[in-house]
Amino acid sequence: MRTAITTVGPFTISGAMPGPDLLHAFDRATRTFFAQPLDARMAVHIDRSRYHRGFVPQGEEHGGTDYNEVYELAQELPVGCGRDPMAGPNQWPDLEGFREPVEQYFAHMLTVARAVFRGLAIAMDETPGYFDPYLTQPSTAMRLLPTSARSTLSVAFRRSSSGLRTSKRKVRGSLIVYRTLP
Repeated sequence: MRTAITTVGPFTISGAMPGPDLLHAFDRATRTFFAQPLDARMAVHIDRSRYHRGFVPQGEEHGGTDYNEVYELAQELPVGCGRDPMAGPNQWPDLEGFREPVEQYFAHMLTVARAVFRGLAIAMDETPGYFDPYLTQPSTAMRLLPTSARSTLSVAFRRSSSGLRTSKRKVRGSLIVYRTLP
């Protein structure tokens, strides 16, 4: 990890995905959500959530030039926890078989991200728990896309612009660590 961080920048960790049963359930849930008619997806439009969670149809991001549609989730934290004005509940569609695998996948990938933070601390000659104080309520977000193989989860600290992004893009089961440049 130290070599990748100091010489290359981004790197990929393979083999971090959950087992096949959860992956299939997550894939099925995501595909089922996006296969619904538009009015069913619009029932959980992101504007219906004060915490920026829910469905975003094509053309509503990036000044209308984005052709992706997404379903935004985040780690559910208590409302008014004092740390983040966006802390609160997710907005869930009334769709059997959706919430449980999505929550399980999210939890698994957050566990993977925490393990990578421990590895990064060691690579920096710090104790494995060096980042723990910043990860008690990390800013997390997961974007489901119509093809679940492109779904992503991002984890970042509030005090830093650095973070982790897990992704199923290109290398199945990869974890991409990125650093935002000033």
